Amino acid sequence: MEIIDYVSKILELSKEDTLKNSKKIDNNLTYYWNPMRGGISLIVDDKGNYLAAVSCVNYDKLLKDFKNGQRNKNFFQEK
Repeated sequence: MEIIDYVSKILELSKEDTLKNSKKIDNNLTYYWNPMRGGISLIVDDKGNYLAAVSCVNYDKLLKDFKNGQRNKNFFQEK
């Protein structure tokens, strides 16, 4: 599976909707979100490391936490 497949599953969106609800942060990081009320958002790097948050955590806080190493999982190392 590719990163987009994992992200789509977590966000509970189709691949197409996941791509529509994404923003490239830089060459390594992408921000994804579910636009529904209470939706989850994620920041993911190109190695599959990601940090997910509920809707009450804003983008700036999520990005800061991710950059500070508070990654909670890696798509390719999960069992």
